[in-house]
Amino acid sequence: RRVHGGIFMNKNLIITGGVLAGVGALAAGYFYYKQNVSSTDGAKLRRLPRELVIKVLKQLDKDFYQHFYSLAEMVAKFKEQTQGRMPIDQIKEFFLSSEESPILHNIQDVESKVYSANGVTEEEIQFACENIYKDDQEIQTIMRTTKTTLDRAAMGIPPESSTELPDFMTPELTLRIFEKILYNQAKKMLEIASQLQETGGNINPYDPSVAKAFGDIKIEEIRKEVLDEVGLNSFTEPGMKIFQYAVQKYSQDPSSPMFKKELQRLELENQMNIQMIFQNFAQAQQKIGTQRLTDLKALRNSGGRSSQIQVQSAPVPVRTAALPITTTTTITQPQQGESRSHVVVETKVETVIELSLIHI
Repeated sequence: RRVHGGIFMNKNLIITGGVLAGVGALAAGYFYYKQNVSSTDGAKLRRLPRELVIKVLKQLDKDFYQHFYSLAEMVAKFKEQTQGRMPIDQIKEFFLSSEESPILHNIQDVESKVYSANGVTEEEIQFACENIYKDDQEIQTIMRTTKTTLDRAAMGIPPESSTELPDFMTPELTLRIFEKILYNQAKKMLEIASQLQETGGNINPYDPSVAKAFGDIKIEEIRKEVLDEVGLNSFTEPGMKIFQYAVQKYSQDPSSPMFKKELQRLELENQMNIQMIFQNFAQAQQKIGTQRLTDLKALRNSGGRSSQIQVQSAPVPVRTAALPITTTTTITQPQQGESRSHVVVETKVETVIELSLIHI
């Protein structure tokens, strides 16, 4: 069933959890296999070296991070807007069980790329984890950790962000990364608005087709591009994790009193730019076309502490926000004599453009 904003739900589709099944009422595993690989079938598969299995699992865990973070953001917003009326199992199913779910597609895309890069198949990895190395403590610990992170994200709890910061990850560089992420999201938003105008469409944030167009913006890819620019994704820990922890650390650090104020200033500017796109598109193009950004690579190379780095002119930027969901949920409890499986949850989901920033 398709609903506005690119969020989908199919109440008849259940995830089978593969190697990570068995935790929670919904088996929300991260391999999403339809059935286990039997010992007979497994005999036809290659026996993968232990070191390769560990390498693949660690890469999956790293690359899943920003998608789990986005999932937690969406679920938290969903829970807030449904005011706790929807059971957690239904929320998990809502976000993870639809074949058209963008979150599910992102996770599957990560798997596909990691398997391909390492010359393995999903069946080989699954069989290795479930059979060959089922008693290997390190392999099973990696899987449990990833499964726990996904399970928590499906409840609206973001992944753990505490980590060690590189020396160059200063308050100044953290703010400029934050600014560039918003800038690139806004640039994409402005491009979409321009395309809508060229085809004779309106830029009405309450129009379902407009909401869908903006809802299809791939936030994770935009974040990754900026984090790649400063080399954060080259570390063992996920780049998004390092960045997220820096934002949290400096927001609470009394030795960086101006950090939080600058963060708030960027948020306010972001809201104003988004309003301008919908209220006065021509003015938005003019204002944003003169925006200038710090050269992130140069700032990083200077140790993240130079205030004399040359700024870059921006061709077409703005700032943008994620497209949250508003929901109306009706829960019909089972009649006398019916089992809990007869609980009916009908949820109307609409995407409305909210004039606020992406939560980091």
